[in-house]
Amino acid sequence: MANLLQNISIRTKVISAFAIVLCCGMALGLYAMAEVKHLNASTDSINDNVTGLRQLSAMGTQIERIRVTDGLLLITPTAEGQADLASKSAEARRMFNRHFADYEASVDPGEEQQLANGIRAGWERFQAAEQGFASMVQSGERLKAEALLSGGIRSEGVALRGAIEKALTYQYRQSENIVSDASQMGATAVTWITLLLAMMVTVCLAAGVSMVRGISGPISAMTAAMRRLADRDMAVLIPGAGRGDEVGGMAAAVQVFKDNMITADRLAAELGADAAKLGEQGYLGRVGVIKACCRDSGVALGLDSCDLLQHKLQAQELALVGTPCSAGYE
Repeated sequence: MANLLQNISIRTKVISAFAIVLCCGMALGLYAMAEVKHLNASTDSINDNVTGLRQLSAMGTQIERIRVTDGLLLITPTAEGQADLASKSAEARRMFNRHFADYEASVDPGEEQQLANGIRAGWERFQAAEQGFASMVQSGERLKAEALLSGGIRSEGVALRGAIEKALTYQYRQSENIVSDASQMGATAVTWITLLLAMMVTVCLAAGVSMVRGISGPISAMTAAMRRLADRDMAVLIPGAGRGDEVGGMAAAVQVFKDNMITADRLAAELGADAAKLGEQGYLGRVGVIKACCRDSGVALGLDSCDLLQHKLQAQELALVGTPCSAGYE
């Protein structure tokens, strides 16, 4: 694995690390958005249930208003008072119809729809009994009206209230289920978001450590090696040799520089040994030839090697004759 990473370019490593972190961030964002969407759906369901509870409670209130108004009709002696009570009863029926329409608009199919149908059927029976009661009151049949009020209207009202109570129970149960699901969903979201954040932190730390160990460390080691080369420590080993990335390319270039310095030192040492054998004139003539070769074909040894060699030869000329020989050097 380490050898594989060493053969990957630094640019590819940086892009890959950035892409991994970006993908983790996108995954975290998408998951958070999905959870927020689910929570919004739960909130909408709770709002619908709250609306249904409010409408059902209002319907129960209107039924009680109607029953109270019916009782007052029997004991009101004046026609004006009876007309006023009849108007209030009609208003209560209109309010019931409006609340039921609002409730029915938010009803879900299935069990809740069946409960709504039960309320509608109970309301229709209750209205039929109410119409008969109003007719009896208007015709002065008070005894029959009293019997209907305490009998049919009462029983139909109780049945209607029972249907409304069933719908209320259903709404409460659904609200509790939605709240429970939302709480569980929130806890799950917190867990997964925490795990994704921990994963992102781990990936970032791993990428950082990999960058330090794979890039910064070798470059620092190479800098130290180049300082030792500048101090003419030819025994230093060039770190990073054999790598396939940019660090390996730098190591290869430094190795060539080192090899050229070694070659220049070896040639200078050979020329110094020859100087003792050939004498001053013969040595200076050979130096001129070598300088001319370095000037005309410095590529053979490398320009750096030729420069080093020429400086060494110039130093040896000064040691032998006191002034450098410039023939063939310019």
